[in-house]
Amino acid sequence: DVLEWDQPRAVVEEVVQRFGRVDILVNNASVWQSSPFLEISRQQWETSIGANLTGPFLCAQAVAPHMLAQGSGHIMNIIDLSVHQTWPRFADHSASKAGLEALTRVMAAELAPHVRVNAIAPGTILLPDGAGEAKRQWAVENSLLKRVGRPEDVARTVIFLTELDFVTGAVYFVDGGRALV
Repeated sequence: DVLEWDQPRAVVEEVVQRFGRVDILVNNASVWQSSPFLEISRQQWETSIGANLTGPFLCAQAVAPHMLAQGSGHIMNIIDLSVHQTWPRFADHSASKAGLEALTRVMAAELAPHVRVNAIAPGTILLPDGAGEAKRQWAVENSLLKRVGRPEDVARTVIFLTELDFVTGAVYFVDGGRALV
C-alpha cells in the first residue's frame, strides 16, 4: 500500500538490496470516479488525492535518495489530459493529477542535475470494462490519429525519456492529438 508512509521505502530498500540500484520509477497508479462537484464526498476526495498524488510523492521520496547517491535516475509521473482540459464530473481526479504535474516540476528542480523528472499525459489508452462501442468510437473520433492508444505507446515514451539526458520537468502528451481537439 503506497499510502502507508513506510511501505514505499521498504519496497525501494528491497529493490536496492536485490539489484544494487534503482534507475527508473514510473508512478502510474490512478483512481477516478465520475461525480458532480457538489456530490464528491470527503472519502472520494481523499482516495483520489491519496492514489494520484500522495502515493507518487511517497514513492518518489523513497527512491530519490538512492538515485542521488548513485548519480542518476529517472522519475516518470503519469498524469493525464484532465490537467489540460476541463473534465466535468472529475474535479477530484483533475485536481490530484494537476498536483502531480506541479510536483513533477518541483522535483525536477530540486533533484537536478542527476535525477530527471518528467510527466506523461496519456489520452485514451484503455477503455474501462463495459465501456461499449459508443465510448470507443467517441475516443477514436476525438483523436487526430483516429485510434485509441495502446499501453505500448506510453511504455515507449517512458523508454524514450530515459534516453534523453537534457530533458527534465517536461510534460509529454501521448494522446493521438486529443489535447488539440
